[in-house]
Amino acid sequence: MELNSQAEAIHYLPIATTICAAVFASILLHRYALRRSGPHLLWWGLGVAVYGLGTAFESAITLMGNSVALTACWYIAGALLGGYPLAQGSVYLLLQRRTAHILSAITVPFILIASLLVIASPVVAEAIESHRPSGAILGWSWIRC
Repeated sequence: MELNSQAEAIHYLPIATTICAAVFASILLHRYALRRSGPHLLWWGLGVAVYGLGTAFESAITLMGNSVALTACWYIAGALLGGYPLAQGSVYLLLQRRTAHILSAITVPFILIASLLVIASPVVAEAIESHRPSGAILGWSWIRC
């Protein structure tokens, strides 16, 4: 396999990642459903599911081509929502539940506002790559900080 085809093959890695994330998320959510407790499992399951959604958007871009809508969805699912629920699950595991609820109430609005700002951001059309997503399409570069 030559170097160029290896580089192109890497673009298909998100497909495998999506499958792994779906399996892992279903295990976490099933365990949460069996226990009927442990909000950390729910947050982690949601985090892995949303991360998998981000890799699914990246897979769709690889297979079908890029668009502004797909890249915005990829950015929101992967960059904004992928890590937050995983971190919040750790908050629920390590801190008292009351403290975790307070931190959720404080941080969730920021995540929602950031998602709306990604949607509202002007688009830098020349930054769109045909088979690879990038936050560079966001005209408001301060959102990516």
